[in-house]
Formats: sequence, structure tokens, C-alpha cells
Amino acid sequence: MLPHAIQVRIRTNTPQMLKTLERLIAFPSVAVPHPESPEPYGKPCADALAFMLDAL
Repeated sequence: MLPHAIQVRIRTNTPQMLKTLERLIAFPSVAVPHPESPEPYGKPCADALAFMLDAL
């Protein structure tokens, strides 16, 4: 069982966590074998990574 303070923090932040997850999974982040951009896994994956780096 998680300590009470952690449970409260999770409950308090659940709406924001779900909103962040919803935005993350909206990226078309399927790796492409030969991307046309300089990003190793393609621009959409790079955009998803940049989003998460900013969110964190």
C-alpha cells in the first residue's frame, strides 16, 4: 500500500496526468524505417519526445 501522502498526490494530479497522457498518445509516433528527417525515428517521434521533455 502506498503512503497516504503519495495517494493524495496521485488523486490530486490524476486529471493533469490523464490530460498529458492523452496529448502524448495523440502523436503519430510510429517509428519509420527510413525517415525523411534527420531525427533517427522520424519527426513525429521527435515531437513526442520533445513534448514529454517539456512536460517533465
